Amino acid sequence: DDMELVAIGLLNLAMIYIARRAHRDAGKALQEIIAIARQTRSMPIGQSALEVASGLAASLGDPALALRFFGAAEAHTRDTGIVRDPADDAFLRPLIQSARYSQGTDAAACDERDGREAGYEAVLDEVDAWLIRNR
Repeated sequence: DDMELVAIGLLNLAMIYIARRAHRDAGKALQEIIAIARQTRSMPIGQSALEVASGLAASLGDPALALRFFGAAEAHTRDTGIVRDPADDAFLRPLIQSARYSQGTDAAACDERDGREAGYEAVLDEVDAWLIRNR
């Protein structure tokens, strides 16, 4: 689907924006990605949006939120069997490790569990609301 290809391009762009600390641009791209995920009902695009949003939250210095978003993405991975792209994993892993380190083991585990338990749709809605608040 053409819209999914657009979303993939936007996901890659959002990761570049995060790496360059262009957080506002990353947030705008993520909002478009979420809209496409909802319009196309694409679970892989929605899952990737959660993952990239977790990277954005970590980059913005909100490790608890980063781990909540990541926990929801991980639960979705477990439920659907969708595997994270290796390049996306290379982008995300250091950000998540940093968030876990800054939260400490117990708090990080709680944050991720909260995201897993909240579920894909609910956390995707949270990401969208968070992005709107932080434009």
